[in-house]
Amino acid sequence: MVEFERIYNVPLSDAYLTTRVKATRRAITILRNFIKRHAKVEEENIKVSNKLNQYVWSRGRKKPPRHVKIKVIKDNGIAKVYLHDEKIEEKKPVETKKEEKKAETTEEKKTQEQKTETEAKTERKEQKESGEKTKSKKKTEKAETEK
Repeated sequence: MVEFERIYNVPLSDAYLTTRVKATRRAITILRNFIKRHAKVEEENIKVSNKLNQYVWSRGRKKPPRHVKIKVIKDNGIAKVYLHDEKIEEKKPVETKKEEKKAETTEEKKTQEQKTETEAKTERKEQKESGEKTKSKKKTEKAETEK
């Protein structure tokens, strides 16, 4: 259940007040603190999207953007943060795919085993009908002739 979905314009200009090399890292912490304050969630429950992170880091570690427009979706105490125009894709449960694959593989194994059993039976029948000797009988005959 989605508690709320809001769009914010987060000012990141305070990141320029720190050491130049640490500016982008500071911008991310400013972003997280902003979300913590406005979404009322713990810092561990904030999930920043990859595209938003790439956008903040796009100009390098020395020059982060002065502000960023974001979309915050709070769901069951977890705040997910996206760029305002980013398309949100819901992840499909992976377990169902794994279960289907397992079922398919077990069915395939069973059919292969059945095929090999039937092939072996037909070969035995053919050997009996044609009067061919089996491999084990051939080996014993060779051993007797060698002695």
